[in-house]
Amino acid sequence: MVIDKAEAADKITLREIMDIETLLDEVMEKCRSVAPTYCEAKCPIHLDVKGYVKLIAEGKYAESLALIREKLPFPGILGRICSHPCETECQRGKVDHPVLARTLKRFVADREEIPNWDLTIKEQKKEKVAVVGSGPAGLMAAYELRKKGYQVTIIEALSHLGGMLRWGIPEYRLPRDIIDRELGIIDKLGVEVKLNTRIGESIALDDLAKDYEAVFLGIGSQISARLGLDGEDLQGIYHGIEFLRNVNMGEQVDIGNRVIVIGGGNVAVDVAHTCLKLGAKEVNLVCLECYEEMPAFKCEIEEAEKEDVKIHNSLGPKKLLRTGSTFSGVEFVRCTQVFDAEGHFNPTFDDCHTTTLEADTIVIAIGQVPDSAGLVKGSQLKVNDGNYLKVAPLTLRTNLEKVFAGGDAVTGPRSVVEALAMGREAAISIDRFIRGEDLSVNRDQEELYKNPLEMEIPSGIQKLDRTSMPVLPVEDRKGNFKEMELGFSEDIALREARKCLSCECLACKKNCEFLSHHDMNPREFAEKLMRDYSTDLTVPFSCNICNLCGKMCPEGLDTGKLCHEIRKKAVNDGLAPLPQHKSVHSHQKWGTSWVFKLSKADPRNKKQASRVFFPGCTLPSYSPDLVMKTYEYLRSKLPGTDIILNCCGGPSYLIGEMDRFQEILDGLEKQMEYLGDHEIITACAKCYHILKVHRPQWKIRSLYETMVAVGLPRSLPKTSGKVFSIHDCCPARYEEKFRQAVREVMRLLGCDIEEMEFSGEKTRCCGGGGMMAPVDPVLFEKIVGLRVNETPHDLVTYCAGCRQNFASQKKPTVHLLDLVFNRTWNHDRIKPAQNGKQRWKNRWILKRQLKRL
Repeated sequence: MVIDKAEAADKITLREIMDIETLLDEVMEKCRSVAPTYCEAKCPIHLDVKGYVKLIAEGKYAESLALIREKLPFPGILGRICSHPCETECQRGKVDHPVLARTLKRFVADREEIPNWDLTIKEQKKEKVAVVGSGPAGLMAAYELRKKGYQVTIIEALSHLGGMLRWGIPEYRLPRDIIDRELGIIDKLGVEVKLNTRIGESIALDDLAKDYEAVFLGIGSQISARLGLDGEDLQGIYHGIEFLRNVNMGEQVDIGNRVIVIGGGNVAVDVAHTCLKLGAKEVNLVCLECYEEMPAFKCEIEEAEKEDVKIHNSLGPKKLLRTGSTFSGVEFVRCTQVFDAEGHFNPTFDDCHTTTLEADTIVIAIGQVPDSAGLVKGSQLKVNDGNYLKVAPLTLRTNLEKVFAGGDAVTGPRSVVEALAMGREAAISIDRFIRGEDLSVNRDQEELYKNPLEMEIPSGIQKLDRTSMPVLPVEDRKGNFKEMELGFSEDIALREARKCLSCECLACKKNCEFLSHHDMNPREFAEKLMRDYSTDLTVPFSCNICNLCGKMCPEGLDTGKLCHEIRKKAVNDGLAPLPQHKSVHSHQKWGTSWVFKLSKADPRNKKQASRVFFPGCTLPSYSPDLVMKTYEYLRSKLPGTDIILNCCGGPSYLIGEMDRFQEILDGLEKQMEYLGDHEIITACAKCYHILKVHRPQWKIRSLYETMVAVGLPRSLPKTSGKVFSIHDCCPARYEEKFRQAVREVMRLLGCDIEEMEFSGEKTRCCGGGGMMAPVDPVLFEKIVGLRVNETPHDLVTYCAGCRQNFASQKKPTVHLLDLVFNRTWNHDRIKPAQNGKQRWKNRWILKRQLKRL
């Protein structure tokens, strides 16, 4: 097939564009610069915790609150009673203490005098959705569905909205005015509310489903779990949820002077506090768990102890004691283990150790279960053995097509924020169901949060004391339900917010001077390129293409590879090379011309030719003497070794001139054919790597691997006892065999090596990689300076170009071949960098010397 040059050029351009698009898509998809932070990933509703905390630190309180409300319509409520799983993952905790994100959320919510709610509705829809229950799950489902435009009706069994928020949490933890204020958004959005309406009594579930396009069941777990002991219905015995509900409804509860609370969770602690506020003189809290295992919040336990709640750990109730028909005490038995080896709740007891406590009242707070009997009655709705509603795990759909469920009625007692998350997921399912879409496709959003960013904790952070929550003095708490936690003042909030480490993935940026210099991460760079790659071509042409970023990135994203593809595209589009590349053009034009090229057979063994020594272009520019001595050494060890002077085309390759690069490689191939050689020994790691990749049919061996195989020269300069650090040039990061051969030569020379932090496959660039020095000399100086300051020892490199760059910074540096063949290496290690004229002269001298052989 004959293809004209224009068609061929079009095909090349198309191929490069496709490669770029693939790389850009990969960066946009995988770059962890936008990966959720540890706190966001842990949050069930995935609040942008870092974002709102940062805004607080900047004094932008309204903006912070607006950011919170993008995912959480009830910040004042959650700012008080959230279980704050985000804080357990806070990386600041590895330094001293986690940032108190929950209380910071409360701080911005409490500062707002008049709610600035976003009441926009996407699009009004005619379809109606019923939400049964107004606890956290129901409220969130109603909010999300109304925002999507559906006609939403909340059906609540009791007299006010809120569910467990209102009836299960004491007012000293969650004031009623906060609930009323925050739930006001439900009314403002236009959600219809039907109070004092219990499904199964006022209306059957099946009938409800006929009147609405979809139904969400968020009925919670409203019935306390029971001990199952004889006498549990005696006078003086209460159960936790019902006890708190009665108190919160303002009913008179007679508890006497002495109270026993059974349970170790937050409900039990709430009950203990409440009993003291109702006038109890003595409150004993008894639980199965040891102190460290108690599931209640540590801060709640500590506050209870301050109020003289006596905690008895590792005890389980064995028998309820009575006097006539009235409760009088409990006999407890020692609990030796709460969970079995598999982590299941399976307590074991030691009957030989018993304890008896007397009391006027006992409150049993050991958990709760849903009140689903009314729902199931006359319906086909399926429940589990514990009366929990059965749903599909991802979609939250029940066995009834139009009915969905979430929250504690499905999972059992969990946190408020988890119930909110289920309400949101149910709203997504209901929306899809009504619109006739697949409920499951692309729904597993949690996968996005299973791969959070990776970061190292910055060094030098000052350790600070944990911020204490201001609380109401103990003496002011008795006999009332005033809020116990007072929240942060502005000064405290600012100090706390400024402790945030603002976690982000810096794996590449902190190790890449190119990205750091331009203050961007790979994703931001990709976004700029996608808008217009040609706006400032000096940016992609100022990358070293050292590929360290790809080694450091947890996803293996390589910005250097992307820069190289952009360079190729710019050349194809006629926008490159840049004017700054004039010296590179000159190098490639003259360095590959007859003036400096040479194909020379071993004059002593012309008929035995089978291999060729290829010193590249930088080694001849640095030292003709080292090339001559190396060649003589190879001829003595491997008779029939020829020599070629040329360039591998690396500079053309790096600036994206692929046609010119191919011409140079073709010329090198003709030299090989002329000499009849089939093996090439390279001194330069760049040549080694390029030829391996672009001429895989050739047998390529490094000079240093050859030296190890055939043995070093008998007479060597004195180097023993000298400590060096080895600089691995960038292309060698891919060539472990090359690097190891270099180190073996060093060992054979008797040199001591102290490896730098960035070496081997994670080596840093000398600054000159990618032909970037003429494009951005300031960045070049920064990069080479960073490298030379990484070690106090003299450097050994096996790239003459790297040696030239280090010498420009007056860093004592030798080429590895200096240590093998140069007896004045110790003097020459401080030899200054050579100018361009001297380097060209050296190449000319070398050619003349070789021609005389």
